[in-house]
Amino acid sequence: MLNNLGVSYGESNKVNLSGKLDQAGILGDAANVEDFTTDGNALDLKINGVAIEGLTKDSSINDILSKINSTTNAGVKATYVDATGQFMLVSSETGAGREISLDSNLSKVLFGQGVERDSNGKIQTDTDGNVKYNKDAGVDEGKNAIICVSYGNGVDVKMERASNTFDLEGLSVTVSGAFGGKFEKDATTGKEVWKADSAGGVTFTAKADVDGIVERVKGFFEDFNKLAGDVNKEITTRPDSSYGPLTDEQKKEMDETSIENWENRAKQGMLYGDSAMRDLSTDVQGIFLKLMNNVGFEELKAMGITYSDDYGDGGTISFDESKFRAAVEKDSEAVGNVFTGGGEVSKGLVDIMDETFTPYATRYSSKNGGGTGKGSYGRLIEIAGSEKKPTTLLNNQLYRDIEDIQDLIERLQSQLKSEQDRYISQFTTMETLLNQMNTQSSYLSQLGS
Repeated sequence: MLNNLGVSYGESNKVNLSGKLDQAGILGDAANVEDFTTDGNALDLKINGVAIEGLTKDSSINDILSKINSTTNAGVKATYVDATGQFMLVSSETGAGREISLDSNLSKVLFGQGVERDSNGKIQTDTDGNVKYNKDAGVDEGKNAIICVSYGNGVDVKMERASNTFDLEGLSVTVSGAFGGKFEKDATTGKEVWKADSAGGVTFTAKADVDGIVERVKGFFEDFNKLAGDVNKEITTRPDSSYGPLTDEQKKEMDETSIENWENRAKQGMLYGDSAMRDLSTDVQGIFLKLMNNVGFEELKAMGITYSDDYGDGGTISFDESKFRAAVEKDSEAVGNVFTGGGEVSKGLVDIMDETFTPYATRYSSKNGGGTGKGSYGRLIEIAGSEKKPTTLLNNQLYRDIEDIQDLIERLQSQLKSEQDRYISQFTTMETLLNQMNTQSSYLSQLGS
């Protein structure tokens, strides 16, 4: 029956993606696959002026689709739609004005339509070898996404993008379909025209992430208060002279815990009275005062931000979470101005802290350069260096002081060695003279007897 109907065993009205070009029924019974090669073997497949390389006449349809999709500079994605039995090319770029050019006979056969064939099914070409077509390939033109935005002032703003994602004042909006109207046929032109309907629009309501803001600000003040407390502790803790450095002999008689406890006590008070740390502590304690002068005490208090009641704690700031939460919910913009500046706040807390800490430590020496080009990473880094700036670890005041002390120790050790040698030489000479005198005395004693 199959033979009488002219159908071979295994044939289908769908493309065999695993088969070769001449097995898939695409080229027609009388077509020769070599006609679509450059040298009788390599397939001549070009899209958007880009040659799709690595394909031969023995490549499967799946191989061809895979090679097209992996050739990124071709700018297309190729698929086979099983439901319709058609190949489809889609531009990698979205929006209007995108074109796909089929630049070889094979690309036109695969992705075109209306190819002219003779009575035997062979594809017809002109005198230049180009495939003949009855009509153009089926094309769906890309369109830009268009939205109309009203900011509540009575003026609508029309926005058009090649992508369907819009940035609306920091709010990223992705549209996935038509809304706020419908297409209607124009009675005059007969074309489909979009008729907007504001009643079908989308309304957005923005609300601050109060919980996230409160947690971040709470953590911010906790870190600041720890810094202020640590600085204050260093300059107010007196050293204990009874805990001096341990010698190697002393360490041999102690366990590790005892050594660690001893050395921790010995390190306490090392910065007591240090001028740089005292200056830093004074500046830290002045941060709230500067903020209060820019914002106002009552305004800060209403937001739950006040000065600590303990005036000896080094300038920590009290934070009332419930008051701050209420302030954010009431007017998040006003709260934001306290930190970043803006509105009636000429300088926010962030800038005040930056100005306070930069002279002591910063990643950027230019901040302390004053336009001279000879900036400093900060006073504390000049004194002790910083692991975040490895070059400063061998270029700081403490390192230079240690080097000077090491040089002094070496000179004193050399001097001690010289003195030892001198005394040893003197005592050796004296001992020799005494021995000689003892010998002479013994000799004289023998003469007298």
